[in-house]
Amino acid sequence: GSPMATYELAPGVLGYAMAGHGGEVYVPFIQATTPGAGDVGRFLDSLAPGTKVPNVISDQLVGMLERRGWMLTFEETDLGPCDVWVKP
Repeated sequence: GSPMATYELAPGVLGYAMAGHGGEVYVPFIQATTPGAGDVGRFLDSLAPGTKVPNVISDQLVGMLERRGWMLTFEETDLGPCDVWVKP
């Protein structure tokens, strides 16, 4: 679960998305309603270039991002550096 409110981001995908200071789109929480159905993969494929997924802790999600060519970067925050996956 997540401590933040979740919304249906796409069919079969719950999560949370927000705009950053420079107009970037951040998706800090993604969850499949039916794991293994491919919905999260289709959602990632539908996102615009430049979309960012911060603080990924799921090995499965890391693999999905890597296979799709997302790039791991780091951003400085008030709490220190944060890992951020960016869609090319």
